Amino acid sequence: MAITMSIGVVAGVLSALNRYDLQNYLSMVQTAVRVIGVVAVLRTGHGIVAIAVCELIAVLIYNALLVWAAHRLYPQLQILLSKPKRETLRRIWTYSSYAFLTTVAVQLIYQTDYLVVGKYVSVAAVTYYAIGYSLCSYTSQAINSMGATFVPAASTYEAAGDTNSLLMLYKNGTRATLAVSLPILITLMVRGRDFIGLWMGPQYSQRSGTVLIILSTAFLFAFANRTAQAIAFGVEKHKMGAIWAIGEGVVNLTLSIILGRRYGIYGVAIGTMVPSLFVNLVLWPGYISKLVGLSYSEVVWKVWTPVYLSSVPFAIATYVVNVRFPAHNLMVFFLQVIAVLPIFFIAIGLVFHGYVRSELFPKLKYAMLDRK
Repeated sequence: MAITMSIGVVAGVLSALNRYDLQNYLSMVQTAVRVIGVVAVLRTGHGIVAIAVCELIAVLIYNALLVWAAHRLYPQLQILLSKPKRETLRRIWTYSSYAFLTTVAVQLIYQTDYLVVGKYVSVAAVTYYAIGYSLCSYTSQAINSMGATFVPAASTYEAAGDTNSLLMLYKNGTRATLAVSLPILITLMVRGRDFIGLWMGPQYSQRSGTVLIILSTAFLFAFANRTAQAIAFGVEKHKMGAIWAIGEGVVNLTLSIILGRRYGIYGVAIGTMVPSLFVNLVLWPGYISKLVGLSYSEVVWKVWTPVYLSSVPFAIATYVVNVRFPAHNLMVFFLQVIAVLPIFFIAIGLVFHGYVRSELFPKLKYAMLDRK
């Protein structure tokens, strides 16, 4: 943690230069080193201390490569052990303090659920809750990676006073985020129980699957605001988001305790879902509309709704496949998901046919000609 926090500014250099490809390559190297190391130490009979050492080695390699790549791309980068200017500290504190509060709030929202379940339901129930939440967490990590690329873009447009590009970033970024997340979330909501049964065992399918459906409902609308949150960070308007996140965390914890005592792990999940829906359906759309120059109704009906409507045929097809052709192993399950997925993208193409015809097709044609 100390190494990662110390060299985090270097990762910011690559982000500012839009070299996310390098960041991904280096992350893949880190993951490969970690996985190879963990498998090796477990096969040789070592325990969790050896696994921790593998993590440390992976982090060292990743950050060493990160520093090397940053210096190659930006030779002007220098680390000086000198006293920073007061103005620099003030700017860093003003921006980072609210970013830190947001991070703390996110941990409060999602990680305290395990404590609530263990305290007010049972220790054994933590496993059921964790299985359901983990699938949402994996999806969230992928979507957050997309949103991270929008932060420097928003900063660039805001610094240049290019409000039109900022507006297009919000529209296209939100639609792209929903286009990636909705098929995953719909699959989890419709077929989550069956997937968990195949993955972890039938004894987990009902309880963990229900938790998964409840939490996926919250993420269904939370992902619609990932681009908005990235823009707020990029233009230094993330103070309100931090305050809302803290409020959401407090309400979440309170509701989870109250409902968890009465309804068990389902109550804890509902306690997480309710404040999330309020923040993402009421507060964020109104706030981002002021930042990019849209009305609340335009955000909901012109940016969100077309993508949600495009997912309806995919949801129906997913349900039909799940009922008529239940999968008996994970291989069949994933093949079914892949087979149904084109329905979603066909629907997207039909709903946004004007954009596809005027913007996407010319770019694809130009790319193909350029290759030739």
